Amino acid sequence: MSRGTKDLKQLVQKSRGENDEESTVNQKLMQLNQDDQELIQILKAKIDQQNKELESRQYDVASIHRNFQQLSEQYINEKRKVSKLDEQIWEQQQKLTEYNEIISIKDQMLHDLGVYKEKFFSSFEKLFVLDFSSLYYAYTV
Repeated sequence: MSRGTKDLKQLVQKSRGENDEESTVNQKLMQLNQDDQELIQILKAKIDQQNKELESRQYDVASIHRNFQQLSEQYINEKRKVSKLDEQIWEQQQKLTEYNEIISIKDQMLHDLGVYKEKFFSSFEKLFVLDFSSLYYAYTV
């Protein structure tokens, strides 16, 4: 073999080796690209799932917020009602106190009236006895 043929063979082998190296690098790059694409798809699926979970949680938070607002409004309304009822109770207690005072005065007046009635009848009886005895005396004389 001549040196030219040898050189040509070596050159062909070298180019094949470079092609093999390039081919191996290209295969590895393609495999990495394919793996990256799979990872990207997995990550996109996870992002979509997390977005759905986030939307669900936002809906739940909004529902809880609405419920809290409704409960707060109910509490305020009930507190107003209780305040009005407390005021009405106080007014009724004041009236009850006034009525009890009136009843106490009335009872005292009834008691006093009974005492005066007894005194009146006692005086009337004495007067009647005196008048009757003076009349009797007047007729007997």
